Amino acid sequence: ASRFLPERPLRFPLREVMKIGGTGVVVVGRVATGSLRAGMRLVFAPGGVFAQVRSITKHHEDLEEAVCGDVVNVVVDAPMNQLRSGMVGAAENEMPARECSSFVAQVIVVSPPKAGEITSGSVLWVQIHTAQVPCVFEELLSRTDRCTGQVLEMMPAALKAGDAAVVRLRPNAPLCVEPFSEYPPLGRFSVIDQKITVAVGLVQQVQYLEDPMAGKAKRKKSSSERRHHLTSDDAGDSLDLGVNPLPRRSPTLKAKASGRGSPHGLGAWPMRVEDSGEECYAAAIGSKTKAKASPHSRSERPPRMLLE
Repeated sequence: ASRFLPERPLRFPLREVMKIGGTGVVVVGRVATGSLRAGMRLVFAPGGVFAQVRSITKHHEDLEEAVCGDVVNVVVDAPMNQLRSGMVGAAENEMPARECSSFVAQVIVVSPPKAGEITSGSVLWVQIHTAQVPCVFEELLSRTDRCTGQVLEMMPAALKAGDAAVVRLRPNAPLCVEPFSEYPPLGRFSVIDQKITVAVGLVQQVQYLEDPMAGKAKRKKSSSERRHHLTSDDAGDSLDLGVNPLPRRSPTLKAKASGRGSPHGLGAWPMRVEDSGEECYAAAIGSKTKAKASPHSRSERPPRMLLE
């Protein structure tokens, strides 16, 4: 273990993800900054995948801590289909890495692309740490001198071989980058066009996306508050009107008439075809005693099966 405190928080770009029988999911990468210890809780960006470090191996030897520059195999408890090459791991409680929406970089064009020049709207592949993502040259902010950095032209129309410029890039796929001044391994990149290096550059400023977990929590909170507000309004209306809410129906009140349907509001007594009018009236007023039998007793009637 290192006795020196890390200068920067942990950044662990993934180079390879594999699954080994009897071991589990293993990620391979180089510790760019900080230190990695067994038992740490990591979050991988982009994607926000959480995982815990089970063990760290280097050259078939178990390590308690991996320091900056070590290429290690790390066993994690995350599903394999959620991890991929190009993701960046960081400590959950120490400035975790985030996905970027765009970034400003200083580039130097070393060779012309296939189109002959780089213009606003050009789409080229950017290779940074272990990720390779197509990016759009959204804006050409300025053209500068390669030696002194002095601004020669604002908003140039195009960049040719030998030019140095400050541009804004927007990735077409999820990408995690950091400023070169804070995390050098995650802040330098190269621009590739058909396996030819077109330009090299350094990240100066990064515009991050909003935290998706915070947005979900905010939406859930607002919906719960909205439901509570509606419930309180309904309760207030019922109190103002002096009307009690309808009680839940008892199972005994759901008895259906076996013959013709009973009219509304006749109570829970079931009425059948053979019931007389006096029995219906007794059921309607809620009497629990049966009315007197009709002149035609049930014994003198034919069976119900014959009536049907």
